[in-house]
Amino acid sequence: MSAERRKHRRVHASLPCLMRGPDRRHEPFDLLDLSESGLRMRCARPLAPMTQVEVDIELPAARIGRDKDVLLRLRGVVVWSRRSPAPAGAQTVPVQAWDTGVFFPELTRDQVALLLLFVASEVA
Repeated sequence: MSAERRKHRRVHASLPCLMRGPDRRHEPFDLLDLSESGLRMRCARPLAPMTQVEVDIELPAARIGRDKDVLLRLRGVVVWSRRSPAPAGAQTVPVQAWDTGVFFPELTRDQVALLLLFVASEVA
């Protein structure tokens, strides 16, 4: 078993999200987990490592101590992308999906603060 390489704690997250890749096309994705430095998402296509993307994530007000939800627009870099495993017990061939890791190389202090609040608010 390999040692954990992440510096920051990741938490499960299921939030409304959009991604824009190099083709600038907006496409929804399923957010799987989130940290102050990156995310894991499930999308409809593979993305090559080092691909630059923008992701829009709407953080719920209740999780970040705000009156309104906050839309974060984050620039990221794809670190890895691999075919998603088929769900256990699937009776039909699932739609092709790709799990993808994205790193946020440049975040503002406000963005980091909001991500930290979100991570810290996870219900144990």
